[in-house]
Amino acid sequence: MKVFRNYPEDPRLSNALLGLGNALRKSAPAEAEACYRESAGWLAARAQLLSASMAWSNLGVLCSEQGRYAESLDLYAMVLRVREQTPGTPADRIASVLNNIACSYRRMGRFAEAHASVDRAIELAKPGGGSSLASKYGTRGSIFRD
Repeated sequence: MKVFRNYPEDPRLSNALLGLGNALRKSAPAEAEACYRESAGWLAARAQLLSASMAWSNLGVLCSEQGRYAESLDLYAMVLRVREQTPGTPADRIASVLNNIACSYRRMGRFAEAHASVDRAIELAKPGGGSSLASKYGTRGSIFRD
């Protein structure tokens, strides 16, 4: 990060911030949040909204884990809007944010909304199958369990 700070226009800065945020999410969530926000801000200022959606999504996960559900849902809504409005976005990237939304609703005890979101995620992930689809079914199972 020290090297990238000397070259603030280097496009790798945002990726380094995102990676650092991911490394710190469990041990130092406040620092991780600052990294995610800086990465997203850097990308959004350059109109790279699809790229910024990854940082916003990670920030949404962090907020949801901390019980900041309204904030996480606002971030996920922004990510969903960007991904749905960007031509060529893979369906699984949209399914991923829908799955995250379902997880937040599950943590809130809003099971009807959680089911609606995960069901939509599953439908989008079905064509690709694999571990991504399995993850969505895992979320559905967690909703039923709770």
